Amino acid sequence: MGCKKDKPKKQKQVGMYECKKCGAVVKKKDKVCSAKKIKKN
Repeated sequence: MGCKKDKPKKQKQVGMYECKKCGAVVKKKDKVCSAKKIKKN
């Protein structure tokens, strides 16, 4: 699907995904090209 570079950067929440390349935070993994799951520290 590719990076959503123009997407506003949402606050990081557990259970969401952050793109490793551009840092976009989304709920669905397929919205970013290389997602990493956000976990609780």
